[in-house]
Amino acid sequence: MKGEVYVMGANTSGQLGTGPPSKGSPIPILLEELSFSRMVQVRAGSFSAALSTDHQLFVWGRGIFGEFYTPHRVKSVNKLDILDFQISKGGLAVILTR
Repeated sequence: MKGEVYVMGANTSGQLGTGPPSKGSPIPILLEELSFSRMVQVRAGSFSAALSTDHQLFVWGRGIFGEFYTPHRVKSVNKLDILDFQISKGGLAVILTR
């Protein structure tokens, strides 16, 4: 399947989305929690996020929304027809609808 998300790097705060904090990985690891659907956009910052082909937004890592060690769907944006999104180093997320 195309649209798979691979992660690598530090995981001191669970930012890889592969589970609890660990030493991380120097090589890309498939983010299996998102392998059920094709992802079309990914952003990384103080937390990470991905958008699926059916416009579902998933977040993981540390942020004001909490600490998610694996990707979680953002239910509060279900009714939005998301075209694009961006996240910042400071933890801000911005969503652009169609």
